[in-house]
Amino acid sequence: MNEKANYGNWVPEKALYMLFGAVIVLGVIAVAVQVALSEMVIAIIVGVLCILTLVMAIYMLICHEAFAFGKGNMMAGVHEHLIKHLDWDGEGKLLDIGCGAAALTVHCAKAFPKAQITAMDYWGVEWNYAKEQCEKNAKIEGVADHIAFQKGDAAKLDFPDETFDAVVSNFVFHEVRTAKDKRDVVKEALRVLKKGGVFSFQDMFSQKALYGDMEEFVRILKEEGIDDPVLFGAICAHNPKSGVKAKTKIQYALLAADPMSGFLKAVAQIYPDKKIASVKRKSVIKRFNEARFAKGANRDYMESIEFTGLMLEDLIDIGLEEMCAISDELGL
Repeated sequence: MNEKANYGNWVPEKALYMLFGAVIVLGVIAVAVQVALSEMVIAIIVGVLCILTLVMAIYMLICHEAFAFGKGNMMAGVHEHLIKHLDWDGEGKLLDIGCGAAALTVHCAKAFPKAQITAMDYWGVEWNYAKEQCEKNAKIEGVADHIAFQKGDAAKLDFPDETFDAVVSNFVFHEVRTAKDKRDVVKEALRVLKKGGVFSFQDMFSQKALYGDMEEFVRILKEEGIDDPVLFGAICAHNPKSGVKAKTKIQYALLAADPMSGFLKAVAQIYPDKKIASVKRKSVIKRFNEARFAKGANRDYMESIEFTGLMLEDLIDIGLEEMCAISDELGL
């Protein structure tokens, strides 16, 4: 039987084990309290916590299956979307920043078989990825001969200026803890890109807490000699004052993501703890259908995510997942 590559999951199996383990522990405690101590009230409280934890565990399991390669394939779909927006002939050198378990790296290697690919990651202890796993995955997929993996910091790349013909990164920049200003991570990625080179970055660019005013950031990049028509077109398309209408998938993605991030914040505020981690998709959809809730939120823009091939529910799940990952920085 052929060995399959292991690319991990945005919902780690370790988290699932912990959640279902907590369900078992809470269940045992609830029964023990009732049987041994006859404390009905405490048993009920622990039982309710057990049920809530079980619901969370089941929800995370569903997300895990939706993201998984070979199952829901949402992760693979995101990578495919990124590569489709990389207008490159595949001749030269490509850098994948924050490669994780090398899923995007391998996808690039197959899409651009003539390219020499370098993939880097910090591979911190909190992630269940490692350089050895990346190398193994590349070997299993038959693309190891033109990929080199190395450990590094996305905030300070170990490459000279203008080294690569193409640079890609998928939802990594906001996770870089060594850079307080995430715009510096973008600039660092562009520093190693050759003049006239191409790039395709996906991240939470609509989050002002992370990137500030994107139009101002684009102006700064232009002044520094960086000009990418795809990126700038997408940014203009989500700004009604620009007069540019969304036509491409990346334009619709940015158009939908911007109001969605604000809407999710608004939903979080109605929870007692005001935490984004407490927000559930069902609650977001309920509020979305209530015209009086967050009147200023452009629901048409959010629904335009369907032009990318994703559903509104997918956008909500991705938004909640990514905002939870940086909840401290967002104050949520």
